[in-house]
Amino acid sequence: MRFSYRAMDSQGSEKGGVVEATSQADAIRIIRERGMFPTRVVGQSQPQTARHQEPHHETAFAAKRLPIIPRATRREKAAYARKLATMCDSGLPLLHGLRTLSRSEANRTLRAASFNMALSIEGGATFSEALAQHPRVFDEVFVNMVRAGEAGGVLEVVLERLATHLERDDQFDSSVRCSTLCLSGAVATAAFVGMAVMSAAAPWMIPYVLLAAGVAASAAVALAAFRALFRRSWDRAKFRVPVFGRLSHSRCVASWSRMLGLMMGGGVPILLALNILKSTCRNRAFAAMTKDVHDAIREGESMVLPLDESRLFPGDAVGMVGVGEETGALPDLLKKIADVYDFEVDKGIRLINMSSLTLVALSVVAVSVVIWLRL
Repeated sequence: MRFSYRAMDSQGSEKGGVVEATSQADAIRIIRERGMFPTRVVGQSQPQTARHQEPHHETAFAAKRLPIIPRATRREKAAYARKLATMCDSGLPLLHGLRTLSRSEANRTLRAASFNMALSIEGGATFSEALAQHPRVFDEVFVNMVRAGEAGGVLEVVLERLATHLERDDQFDSSVRCSTLCLSGAVATAAFVGMAVMSAAAPWMIPYVLLAAGVAASAAVALAAFRALFRRSWDRAKFRVPVFGRLSHSRCVASWSRMLGLMMGGGVPILLALNILKSTCRNRAFAAMTKDVHDAIREGESMVLPLDESRLFPGDAVGMVGVGEETGALPDLLKKIADVYDFEVDKGIRLINMSSLTLVALSVVAVSVVIWLRL
């Protein structure tokens, strides 16, 4: 049987062709033996997937529409991936699992996506191809990790890793949002108390304080405009902001390391993993660094030099990456780097929370002193 395919070679370039094989799994094995990573393998005698042809009338009638704005939080996608991993690990066929989730999943977007993916798989698509039909729900990292898991026969392991990764990201982002909110509330409380104290002790200073507040607001607007026009420079400059800059930098290092380690550990070739990481990286400075690393590896060089020259990756982390390249344990060491800097982020969040409580306590003391003096 003939199978047409698309695959990434060792240089990160996409190639296509046709192979003779007895099954799709056999075709994937042959392509991998040629030193390439298959991204799409379809039997020429099978129906093409919904992306390449008009669906049959029955399928089009039965397909469920996703909401106009698909909504699925990272926590919901993590739970979804863990359910699928549990079903696959227990021996339940993937198609049966998707059918079950299309009826029982609480999130409407994921429920409709499960139904449509089941239809695509019944039509001859792979699970990763079915996921790729929903790019607003499942990003490139999710799709390519699943594709690697399918090729290596470890889909349930990959889904479990994805679930853990999404849960960790959601937990950290929630902690950062909570800390930022607490600090903002504490600063606002302190400002209100300061105005109250000033109005009681020195009323003539109030106009000057209001003028300073107007200047600060104008500066904030100018900073927002600078960020929009010079995004890459801003993304690098914000790492120099006291407290929050260091926290943001540590978070970027941890996220970059964990994502790359996760994809490489899941079987995604490093050049493809770096391409995905570059396109999904929210910080432009880190995205540019990722491109430099990709180009260096494509030329057969080490990734240590571009990491070091970027001045974004800490020296100790660069040293660990060098050891990982030499020993062949790069995915594991990248995960350890991520653990170290996740701990730094957690420590910074605790410090911000303590500072916020201290600021609120001092504000309360100041108000009490002013009231006592007025009496």
